[in-house]
This record gives sequence, C-alpha cells and structure tokens, in this order.
Amino acid sequence: MIPEQLIGLVRDIIRLRRDTSLEANKERELALEKIQIIGRTATFFQWLRWHEKTARHVLGDDMQPQ
Repeated sequence: MIPEQLIGLVRDIIRLRRDTSLEANKERELALEKIQIIGRTATFFQWLRWHEKTARHVLGDDMQPQ
C-alpha cells in the first residue's frame, strides 16, 4: 500500500508544479508532509527491526516479557 501512496503523492506534486495558486501550494505542502511522515515511519520500523535482531542475537530467541 505504501508504494502506491508514494506514487500518488509524487504524481500530485508533479501535476501541481506549474500551478502557483494558494490552493496548489497548500496541496503540495500537504503531499510533501505525507511523504515525510511515510519516510519517518519507515525509518522507525527499520530501526525497530534492527534492534529486535540485535536483541535476539544477544539474548537468544527466548525474548519473552517477564
């Protein structure tokens, strides 16, 4: 789902690039903000996955909450 969302947002930005109206600027800013949120979310999950792998390596597969 995320790749399709990114493609749609980029298409919106490209479609609006020549439009200098206030509405187009707001729409572009919103699309860029959504792209940044998706990027931060992906980075967080990549970080989380790395830490989970590190914890499994150090603690073994028996990582159960106590």
